[in-house]
Amino acid sequence: MYSKIKLIILGFIIFIFFPSNVLSAEIVTITSYPTSKNAGEEFSINFSAQGLINSASYYMKGLGGNTTTTTFTEVDTWNNGWVQQNGSWVSMPTFSANSEGSVSATLKVRFDPNVSTNTKDFKLRIRKTDADTNIDSGIVAIAVTAVT
Repeated sequence: MYSKIKLIILGFIIFIFFPSNVLSAEIVTITSYPTSKNAGEEFSINFSAQGLINSASYYMKGLGGNTTTTTFTEVDTWNNGWVQQNGSWVSMPTFSANSEGSVSATLKVRFDPNVSTNTKDFKLRIRKTDADTNIDSGIVAIAVTAVT
């Protein structure tokens, strides 16, 4: 009986001092995006993320293509120049989570200028700068039109 009480108290203390680490899953949500863009034209993706490590730094990049074939090779990410989706993580832009483990941020991307026109699937991927686990947003559809 005494050990059960100790466990309950310990659990309560962990909950009080580490609630974000105990209760939160890492969630990335695209909050606004264009429904259509010309191939090669820069656009912004606004997103929020919760359940991150408090005040930690993360890389971010856009991925676009076709979920049927799981080919996400048609998006470039802006970081003082265009970086292809398969560029190294250290070449991608970064953001820092706030002290509560969340963030609202914007990522500049474009569909490759040579991509075929069609409706493309798009998702955002983040990764803690000192880890190798990816966290993906849900997929949104963006119509890609020809370069004018």
